[in-house]
Amino acid sequence: SLLEQNNLQLSPDKCDICKQEIDYLGHRITHEGITPLPDKIKAILNLREPKTLAQANHFIGAVSWYRKFIPKFAVVAAPIHGVTNLTKPNRHKFKWKREQSSSFREIKKLLTEEPLFVNFPDDSQPLILTTDFSKQGISGVLQQEIDG
Repeated sequence: SLLEQNNLQLSPDKCDICKQEIDYLGHRITHEGITPLPDKIKAILNLREPKTLAQANHFIGAVSWYRKFIPKFAVVAAPIHGVTNLTKPNRHKFKWKREQSSSFREIKKLLTEEPLFVNFPDDSQPLILTTDFSKQGISGVLQQEIDG
């Protein structure tokens, strides 16, 4: 078999075959597309506003996992990235201000709004890559136009 030819083995206990949906790496995958797992989003929503660099890094790391679901994530998260990108000798310079609080609240809000869904691409249609950048961030969107 193809698996044997590539020296791979499957463990039946770890395989899900012929399922309508599967939870994998914090996402629910169905025939309709991919969504974040509700309990993972709830855990992020329950995080308190950071007071330390470690807490800010924890928050931005957690929400970055779901950045594909957050429109303009790079721009919205830029104020938080601005205070978390500190080198070890500069950790004492961490300051959480109104700008970071606003970004924190906006990210949480965006995680609760529809559509929080990624659809699979239609292989019969061309893909369009759009990129943009500013002083605050860089973004890219991979899209398809289907049925006009």
